[in-house]
Amino acid sequence: MRLLLTLTTSENNPVPPINYQYPLSAVIYKIIQRADAHYAEFLHNQGYGTEHKQFKLFTFSDLTIPFKIQQDRLWLTGREAKLIICFHIPEAMENFVKGLFAH
Repeated sequence: MRLLLTLTTSENNPVPPINYQYPLSAVIYKIIQRADAHYAEFLHNQGYGTEHKQFKLFTFSDLTIPFKIQQDRLWLTGREAKLIICFHIPEAMENFVKGLFAH
């Protein structure tokens, strides 16, 4: 299952780090946590799988937004970014969507 999110920044010329993927994954966990803290903890600490391999069963695309690279930063030249998040387990997607609209 895939979700296409359109994100709009409230800042003029925001400057995220080039390696924004880790902070973005943390945001996804926090959104899931809003809906179900126990499930988010399970997904983060354990995940699905066997003794030797564990999987979180979600992934996300790069942000699609115009930018320029200067040193270790992305200088965004647009205000709207697109992001695709894919979930393999319906429970993860359900909690993500609930978490988006919670609070």
